Amino acid sequence: MKNFARIGAVLTFGSFLIVAIWFFNQAPTHEDAVIPGFGVLGFGIFLGTNLWLKGEHFGNRKNAE
Repeated sequence: MKNFARIGAVLTFGSFLIVAIWFFNQAPTHEDAVIPGFGVLGFGIFLGTNLWLKGEHFGNRKNAE
């Protein structure tokens, strides 16, 4: 379970990072890319970190008892 959560966290962060880079490259002006690019990147960091921490919390049942 812990390994699946870690893989999911890395894939989630990576996919949101790719979308943020796409926003930064495709926007016609710098001002049009700042809010959506950093918003998507921040959301990816948030989701990836939460998945990682939930995997650490629920991954090892022996220490939880």
